[in-house]
Amino acid sequence: MYKQLIEDISYDLNIQKYPSEKVKQYHSRIVYSAISLWMKYIILDNMIHEDEAEIKTKNYHYRRSKEVLEEYSNLFPEISYWMYPDMDKDPIHVLRNRLIAAGEINEIDLSGNITVAKKKIIPITANISRMIEISTSNTEFKYVGITKIINARNKQQPFLFTDNSLELVKEFLNPSFYYKIPKFEARYEVFNPLKGTKYEKHWIPNGRLNSDIHLIRKETQQVNYWDYLLVVNKSDGLYQYPLNEMLVNQGFHYRLILGLRQLYDNPLVAEYRIIQDIVDLRLEYNLPRYEESVLTTYSWPKNNILDSWSFIVPLELWDRVAEILKTLGYKLEEC
Repeated sequence: MYKQLIEDISYDLNIQKYPSEKVKQYHSRIVYSAISLWMKYIILDNMIHEDEAEIKTKNYHYRRSKEVLEEYSNLFPEISYWMYPDMDKDPIHVLRNRLIAAGEINEIDLSGNITVAKKKIIPITANISRMIEISTSNTEFKYVGITKIINARNKQQPFLFTDNSLELVKEFLNPSFYYKIPKFEARYEVFNPLKGTKYEKHWIPNGRLNSDIHLIRKETQQVNYWDYLLVVNKSDGLYQYPLNEMLVNQGFHYRLILGLRQLYDNPLVAEYRIIQDIVDLRLEYNLPRYEESVLTTYSWPKNNILDSWSFIVPLELWDRVAEILKTLGYKLEEC
């Protein structure tokens, strides 16, 4: 019975197992996408008219979504490892934040009320579009990650884009951005753009500041939180440009890391392997928030819901994802 149920869900969402994929990982991918769809349906609970926009509080939405996830977990206990890699991270909160970032769910006020996004078709490639809509009974679609894609002929320029991180770092070589540092009073670590092997550290405690530009992180009183700043080396001393909290929350420091690695002709590597209709992608380091959201929207985290370095990318979207990664500063290597 349960085997037939998971097969029915995979058929409805058009999600296929690829060779070498473990069954529990495959089931986790299916449930991940199914839960994301249920989380949109839940907002329509008790809706009388189809053209009415229903609104739900986040508390109600969380309770109902949690019930659905628990039911799936009881039916398919093998997915628990994938959904709960860290007991301090609630998968419903993770998924809802991703749905909001992806534009599938909209926050409508400061009280935390949410609604389903209006129907929208977004070109991604010349032949593929994304469809933001719950009901697609008359349209052939494929569920990827937390959204749907459809075949379409697009004349419009695809919307996915990213900034060139190397050009960004070059802009920050401008000394007018900086002010002089008297001295470092807190413990700090220096990002190592010359890292040559996987055994070397990305960050060097109290490292030397003898290059033109450095990215530094300093300890704060907050647990697991760092202040980030760019430091340039001038003839009369060191100058700094602190990154504000908003930039850090957006992962701007990861963008700088990618640019610094390119500046020293040592780009970060993204390994990939094409397996039938998917691409098994492995990154060397974290992505900025926008690019991470692209991957968590259009693909599946590979090893668990919190995996931010390994993804299963649909082959139809690989060219666009590869373009984004290369522009961002990754060197792609097929393995």
